[in-house]
Amino acid sequence: MLLRSPQKQFSITFQVPIWQIRPDFEQELLAVELRDGDRLQTEFVVLDAKTGLAGVPYQAAENWWVGLEETSWRLLFLHGFADRKVGAHVGITTVSVDPQQILWQHEEAIFYGLAAGNKVLAQPTKLEKEVFIALDAHTGAIVESAITREQAQAVVTDFTRQRTQLGRYPVHYAQESEYFNLLSQFVLSRSGRQVVGAIDYLEAGDFLFLSYYEAVATNNFKNVLGMYAAADGALVQEEILNNNVTGLGTGSFFVMNNTVLFITEKSTLVAYNF
Repeated sequence: MLLRSPQKQFSITFQVPIWQIRPDFEQELLAVELRDGDRLQTEFVVLDAKTGLAGVPYQAAENWWVGLEETSWRLLFLHGFADRKVGAHVGITTVSVDPQQILWQHEEAIFYGLAAGNKVLAQPTKLEKEVFIALDAHTGAIVESAITREQAQAVVTDFTRQRTQLGRYPVHYAQESEYFNLLSQFVLSRSGRQVVGAIDYLEAGDFLFLSYYEAVATNNFKNVLGMYAAADGALVQEEILNNNVTGLGTGSFFVMNNTVLFITEKSTLVAYNF
């Protein structure tokens, strides 16, 4: 049977760099943080991971000193900055996706994570580092207090494990790993590319997805995403993630259901269905 190659679902180029993406695997939504360093402007865009259709960008009252913590339950959880020199987070602002409106704010609380039952775990203040509270995600009301760090970590980890079951992230293999040698030889034999530094690897569906680096100059690399048939190792699709990077990163792509998503040249979000 002829293997169907991954098909491009969408490609969206933003006018400013993509700072980060937070997936909501259950709702199949992507929350994208866009940061324009020239205008000191931050925007948040929520789009459908299946179609690429995006809503109107959300701009907070504070244009620059704001960032995205997480997304779930069709909500965006934003943070401010306590110390702008070191980037320490403080404050929680929760915004509904549709309609776009602020549901609640806690100026002193520090976001820790999400938990089952529509809960947000947080430090009450920056001074209370070992005691946590649970907030209702939709109202901000305190529903539980005096939570220990161990308890907070356990419930956040458990919920993260549950909500990411519909998504998959690659395994990172540094150059020192024995698997790096095996994978780099595989890439060389199939694509002719000489891999250096690190490889991100994931097997999903009928395909192998590998993100790897080629040296283009001293301390400069080309980052490539290769899609290979799992059955015979044939290269079926290649995408250049970045033509010139100065460092080796991790997590350059992820899979949501049967869609692989990644960023090219810092400002374009691309999705392939497989």
